[in-house]
Formats: sequence, C-alpha cells, structure tokens
Amino acid sequence: MVKSTNRMNTTKLLSIIIPAYNVAPYIGKCLDSCLNQDIPHDHYEIIVVDDGSKDDTALVVKQYCNEYPNISYHYQENAGQGVARNVGLSYATGEYIWFVDSDDWIRENCINSLLDYVRKLQLDICLFPVAKVDGERKNIKDDFAHFNEIAYSLDEFAEMGKMTYSPCNYLFLRVLSSSNNICFLSGIYHEDIEFNTRLIMEATRIGHYKSSEGLYYYRYTREGSTMNNRSEPSLRKHILSLFIVLKSMRNTYTQAQEGAYKSLLATTHNSLFLTALIPIFETCDLPNKDQLYLEYAKEYQFEYLKPKKRLSKVDIMSPFRYSLALTTRLQRTFQSFRALINHTRF
Repeated sequence: MVKSTNRMNTTKLLSIIIPAYNVAPYIGKCLDSCLNQDIPHDHYEIIVVDDGSKDDTALVVKQYCNEYPNISYHYQENAGQGVARNVGLSYATGEYIWFVDSDDWIRENCINSLLDYVRKLQLDICLFPVAKVDGERKNIKDDFAHFNEIAYSLDEFAEMGKMTYSPCNYLFLRVLSSSNNICFLSGIYHEDIEFNTRLIMEATRIGHYKSSEGLYYYRYTREGSTMNNRSEPSLRKHILSLFIVLKSMRNTYTQAQEGAYKSLLATTHNSLFLTALIPIFETCDLPNKDQLYLEYAKEYQFEYLKPKKRLSKVDIMSPFRYSLALTTRLQRTFQSFRALINHTRF
C-alpha cells in the first residue's frame, strides 16, 4: 500500500521522479538541486517514492514537503527501485519525465533551457551529458556529443552506434511509456537497461542537448549501494537479473522492425553478455555458478543455432572457468563464443 503526502493533480511540464531507500544523508542535496531551478515551482513536480527506508529519509523529505508544495512523498513497503519508479510514473502528471536517483543531483538552473530545447524540436527523448563524481573528482561523460542539434529518427539514432543504459540521463515524453504500457520489471537488478531498450524503440524523435557541463551528477560510489554489494545472495541476484534482462532484450529484438535499431539491440545484448555477465562469473565464487550459466547459454544456442554450430559444454563453460589469456586455445574458444552471440538470429 502506498501512502502519500502533498499529492497534486494539476498537469505539469515536467515530473521529476526520485526513488529513495535509506538515503537520509544524501537526499537533501538531491532535492535542493531539483528546487534550485529557473522555472516556477508550479510548472513542475518532484515525486519522491520511499521504498521502505529504515533511516530518517521520510523525516527529511516530509520537511521539504511542508515547505514546497511541488514536492510529494509516497511510501511503499520495500519492493525495489523499479517498483518505486513505477509508482512515481503512476502519479506523474508532467508532459515529460526525468528520473533522478536520490543520492545524485542535477545542475542548478538547467530545466528551463532543457525544456525549451525539447519542446522546440518536439522530441520524444532528449539525452544530455552527465558528470560522474567520486569525492572531489568530477568527470564529464557525454556519449552523444557527436550528435547534431536536430531530431533523429529511431534508426538514425541507432546508426550513431550507442545505447544509453541509465534512465537518468535523458528526458522522455510521458505518453511514450503510458501509451505503450512500458514500466520497470520488479524484483531484479539492471531493470533500467531493460526499460531503456523498450522505451527507446517507441520513440520517433530523439535528440541531444549539448552542454559543456553535466546536467546530471552521478555519485560514483556510496557505502551501502546495491551495486557495491558483493555478498553471495547479491551476486546470485545480479546473475539471475542479467539472465532476465538478456532474455527480454531478445524478445524486444524479435519485435523490432528490420533496421539499425534492431542491429543496435543485438550489439547491446552481446556487449552486456560479455562485459557484465561473464566478468561476474569469472570473479565470484558462487556455488553451482556453472549450472547457472548453462541455464542461459544452452537455452540460447539450442534455440537459435543449428546443431553443427553448437558449442560443446566444455567450450561454453571455458570463458569463466579459466583465464581467457592463459592459452591460445582458450582465446579461440572465446572467439567462438563471441561468434555464437553475434549470430544474426541473436
């Protein structure tokens, strides 16, 4: 059951959705950055969804709610970040949506020019640069700096050769998700990657807002963060979550029309498999990790490859049972595996 404070019903230009869990020391900075903007507060809303915090997160947010009517607070029993974002979407009235994580923050006085740009080009999705902050160090990252200041079609966007993984470094038209019933999967990690691939496929006008500074400031490391948890249950959940995300991406691939975006989906799937899933297997000591891996690899190759192209069990399992750099044979095995997941049928 979701409990709410400061619920507003008037349609806004923008809804900023902030999922929160045990972030009392950080969320004040996040909210301040969202409030210190160059448009009137009654033109946008800030929706905080507390995912069952056990610290003083609720107390901090409710103090802001008492002072700022454009902030609303919603509490739910712990169900994960994806569910919290879905709750935020269900309450959102903004023409556009911006997801902001509660331990991050956005650049002050950026919303007015960003919305002007988005509305001028009539964009469904607008990407922008982010800044990764680690202590005193700040690194501006803009994977789409080579974009021109125009609206790209879906395939034109895909031809630029890059997928965005985080839902925090772009604005999107709310109707894009609501009219296509696109929401975050519950109970898994990496749900943002899965959400992005489905949402972007529905866009017809995609653009990029140029800025020498990041518009979104990402706190690179935080004690207690889900992504820093290396316990056995967490690693197992990461692995199973990646299986679910990869399978969903395959389904999205089969639904996509032939073209550059379909190719980008395949590339993204393969990259995620090689750079996220396999390294977890290589570095962790989970019991039965070989069996976990085979649940995906065997299903994949028997569904999509002809018998003569299938790898043996030994070859399938070599990439994480041994160091890939040990021998030429293992390097050839890895190349065979890369060829497998680059197969045209995904």
